[in-house]
Amino acid sequence: MGGTGGAVSKATLRLWVVDKSSNGPALYATTTGWSEDGLTWNSRPARMSGVLGDLGSVSSGAWVEYDVTAVVTGDGSYGFGLIPTSSDGFDVYAREGVYKPQLVVTTGSTPVPSSGGTSSTPVPSPDTTAPTTPGNLTASGQAATSVTLGWQASTDGVGVAGYRVFRDGTAVGTTQATSYTVSGLTCGTGYAFAVEAYDAAGNASPRASLQAQTGACSDATAPAVSISSPASGTAYTSAQTVTIQASASDNVGVTKVEFYDGATLRGTDTSTPFTYGWAITSADNGTHAWTAKAYDAAGNRSARWRKASETGGSEAPAGAGGLLPWPKVERQGIFRYTP
Repeated sequence: MGGTGGAVSKATLRLWVVDKSSNGPALYATTTGWSEDGLTWNSRPARMSGVLGDLGSVSSGAWVEYDVTAVVTGDGSYGFGLIPTSSDGFDVYAREGVYKPQLVVTTGSTPVPSSGGTSSTPVPSPDTTAPTTPGNLTASGQAATSVTLGWQASTDGVGVAGYRVFRDGTAVGTTQATSYTVSGLTCGTGYAFAVEAYDAAGNASPRASLQAQTGACSDATAPAVSISSPASGTAYTSAQTVTIQASASDNVGVTKVEFYDGATLRGTDTSTPFTYGWAITSADNGTHAWTAKAYDAAGNRSARWRKASETGGSEAPAGAGGLLPWPKVERQGIFRYTP
């Protein structure tokens, strides 16, 4: 620093806060024998003073000031270090930023602003202009528990720092991209979403908003099915066609029912009443264990419902495909055919 032209009556270090903190850092004077290129943790400058200032809560997009009059006494080089006093640190602009650090020195009653050793740098006015509203907000990829939002980029006189996303009026996240996936939602439910742009000074744009609904809830409930006719104990003594009917139900809807004779699929029906026409011939002499299996649109399927039939003969077959063997199946109903 140079050009003070007199005794220093007051010196203030000013920093522009980019990211707020609930408990800002403490400031110390340090040695000056260091360079930006060579600065590491091991080569960090040593403290040369006690605490010059210790901030409490600080807001984004505003100047904070430390009184450094105790160590700035005139022309020369001065070093300062910020030491966190809590786990909630804060970010400030460096000399490459829009609002550079400033050392404002007063000699007599005239302040002499300084930034990086240049005494002619003016004190900039705060940024109070908000970014423009995000454009063309859309919702896509509506899954059962998430919705992906997309929008056109906002503009700002200084620069857009990011976007804040809202669900039903509550902020759920931020991003620097122009899309965001809101997760943890309930299936088949409508939500009000909104997006606003913000800049480093904390200015926020008007919100773009829309209504969107999550995808349908997944169906994990299997259908229920039973063979409702012929009645248990029915016997047949001549060749004929018997209509086997199944009763099936589901929380959403049954799409088809399959009819099995033992382990063999004999027929499928896709509409109610769910039936299969069993054409009995002499070749069917014997005992038959019929089952039905129901499906829904989500691919859920019921366990097979067992029904027994007999078409003559005295010897019952062993169970097949996990079916119960005769005569245990007989307790669920018998279809007999004796030619």
